[in-house]
Amino acid sequence: MIVVLVLLGGGIATALALHKSGGQDVPVSALTSAAPAATAAPAATTTSATSVPPAAVPVTTTVTATAPTTATATANAQTFADLYRNVNGGVVRIETTTCTGGGIGTGFLVAPNLVATVAHVVNGAAALSLTVGENGSGGTTSGVVVGIDPQADVALIRSNRPLTGHVFTLADKPPTVGQEIAAIGFPEGQPMTLTRGIVSGLDRSIPIEGLNRSGLIQTDVAINPGNSGGPMLATDGQVFGLIDAKNVEAAGLGYAVSPTTAAARLRAWNGSTTSVVSAACDHPAGPLPGRTLDPVVPPGSDPRTLAVAQALQAYFQAINAADYRTAWLQTSPRIRGTSPDSLANGDATSYDGLVVVHSVTPATAGAVLAHVTFTSVQAPDKGPNGDSCDNWDLDYSMIPSAGTWLIDQVRGHNGGQTHIAC
Repeated sequence: MIVVLVLLGGGIATALALHKSGGQDVPVSALTSAAPAATAAPAATTTSATSVPPAAVPVTTTVTATAPTTATATANAQTFADLYRNVNGGVVRIETTTCTGGGIGTGFLVAPNLVATVAHVVNGAAALSLTVGENGSGGTTSGVVVGIDPQADVALIRSNRPLTGHVFTLADKPPTVGQEIAAIGFPEGQPMTLTRGIVSGLDRSIPIEGLNRSGLIQTDVAINPGNSGGPMLATDGQVFGLIDAKNVEAAGLGYAVSPTTAAARLRAWNGSTTSVVSAACDHPAGPLPGRTLDPVVPPGSDPRTLAVAQALQAYFQAINAADYRTAWLQTSPRIRGTSPDSLANGDATSYDGLVVVHSVTPATAGAVLAHVTFTSVQAPDKGPNGDSCDNWDLDYSMIPSAGTWLIDQVRGHNGGQTHIAC
């Protein structure tokens, strides 16, 4: 079957409710999207290759804004190594929380506050996180999907703050057969990766997940779930396609959305500010990688620190999986109340990441104080002050219980502010 890059799964969960206020024809069975790497297989056999203030853009060759960027055009790039160094700062890792378990896909900056991707990466997202650049060099924030066309498989995200990084230009015409290209993305949710190949065909028509897609670019570049939405580039830095799908029953049969198809839609949505997607469930979950997160701990941590970190890991992983009862059981009887409903209502849509346990120090009566920072992404109506992304800096009072540690109180680190918007 053709698996268009498999959705990898969704956004970054918030803190405790305690912390917040509230072509060439191919059989349908052979096709699936190259979407983000997914945590749950889609019902259809075809999926995409992959899981938010406007500026005017020209109509043809680019979707860039006038604001300066940290990386400029790469017209003089001679190799793909040069290209990667010049543009990786504008490639975006997209994680979503969805009713089917979220996913991880790829996007790229077309303006400091606009991220282009494919529709199947973000469709049905309750919340999403945007991590910019290699190793997150541009930081993490959130955004809303302001334009989406599932038939063409194109979407546009508006970030909740301007992002620093290379702004890409879409080519004003399709590539040529035999042209060398490279794809940059996050295959299988792994760190940013560049693969290279050639354009092997143009104007392909294929049925994918019940939709008859046309005008696709065929390529032999290596793509996998998580690559969906990423840029397919020439050495001069122009985007000649958005990575979209692959045929998993064949070698070297991948597909990308044409730059002209994408550019027309991105231009049309450029001034939009309102979210056009939502999750049709009460408790959407994040991507699988977020459910196996490992908190960073100080080097040479003692057994107690490691045990506290393990308890916090169980809590955060449960939040990311929308398993609110398990998360609730990681809190002490004194604060947990009679049911997990309050926690579930407060943390619905949330996805936590970048969890760091900075220290664990003794407190009174056998308790310990754990200084923890993390980033949360959530739907604005679930975030403090309507935030969709927050950086938290908290002290967790933890008490021993039956061989583990339970959260007994949460407050801002050293009595200070609990969070700031991303």
